Amino acid sequence: MHRDRLERLAALLDTVPADQFNLRHWDCGTTACAVGWAARDPGFQAEGLRLVGRELGLVPKYDDETGIWAAEAFFGLGWDVTCNLFLSSRYWDGTDTRPDQVAARIRELLAADSAPEPATS
Repeated sequence: MHRDRLERLAALLDTVPADQFNLRHWDCGTTACAVGWAARDPGFQAEGLRLVGRELGLVPKYDDETGIWAAEAFFGLGWDVTCNLFLSSRYWDGTDTRPDQVAARIRELLAADSAPEPATS
């Protein structure tokens, strides 16, 4: 798990207006999900996370992965944890999930897991 990246994402989400956040769709056009907001951030871009055009709009990309698989790879998470953080269906009211709810869940994960940071390449 890349703790630093997750901490920075939680802090970034604290600044995102709720009306510009949409966890239901992985299209990072005028609104964006949590990972879409990360992919717009220059710091995360410098580490390889970016937005790319796909047939259905813009999606996050990291290395050779796109969408939620990019989030899994970039943040160094397992599949279930990735889904638990970034899929609207994993929140009690997935239709109106707010950025502060995702930030809180990230912080809960970080507080519960004291695993060391993976080596960076």
